[in-house]
Amino acid sequence: MEIKVKFFLNYQEDAGKEKEVINIAGETAKLEKVYSCLEEKIDFDPEAVQNQGIVLLNDRVVNNQDPGQVEVKDGDSISFMPMVSGG
Repeated sequence: MEIKVKFFLNYQEDAGKEKEVINIAGETAKLEKVYSCLEEKIDFDPEAVQNQGIVLLNDRVVNNQDPGQVEVKDGDSISFMPMVSGG
């Protein structure tokens, strides 16, 4: 299966790119598997983003969910965004 990953703002700088494609065997996997692949492929720490930024799976926030319980499937999109504040 193919998962599209997008990085925004400072996470784009950390990853060294704007987008990445992760290929994982099987029809479904858990989000933690995608995290593991990102750590191996581009030396990016998704768990730090989960704790300090915003993680979106198909435009839905998944920060408050255990990555070992969140299922991803072929064609899903994961985005990493920093917290935004201001006023």
